[in-house]
Amino acid sequence: MNCPKCGTPLADGVNACPTCGAQVAAPPPQYAPPPPPPQVAPPGGIAPVQNSTLAVASLVLGIASWVFLPLIGAIGAIITGHMARSEIRKNPGRLTGDGLALGGLVTGYAHLAVACVALPCLIVTVFGGFAAFMAAVNSGHFPAH
Repeated sequence: MNCPKCGTPLADGVNACPTCGAQVAAPPPQYAPPPPPPQVAPPGGIAPVQNSTLAVASLVLGIASWVFLPLIGAIGAIITGHMARSEIRKNPGRLTGDGLALGGLVTGYAHLAVACVALPCLIVTVFGGFAAFMAAVNSGHFPAH
């Protein structure tokens, strides 16, 4: 660093210029980012807690069964939901997500229940309407031409 008044080179830590006697202010401290936190290994080598991937997949498939994967998504949600709950029970304290898996199971089973009620109603409506139309045509009440 140089003296701001006469330009004489100054040694580090000097508060006054030896040539002209001008007071020299200490340079502002340089910013240093804080050191990163130390990486602490889990005690006993236990892995950190994480969500089960199968539980997340179950919930995603359960929601998808209602939106754009009607039966395939429901069946996938049920299968992965049961697998996830089994996996979570086998790894207590390491895996979480039982609620996610349960949500996937509920949405999957609910979709199958609605499909089991709605599909026969749809079939009866379509074929019943077709049968009624054909009966009307054959009886002469409704001309076919």
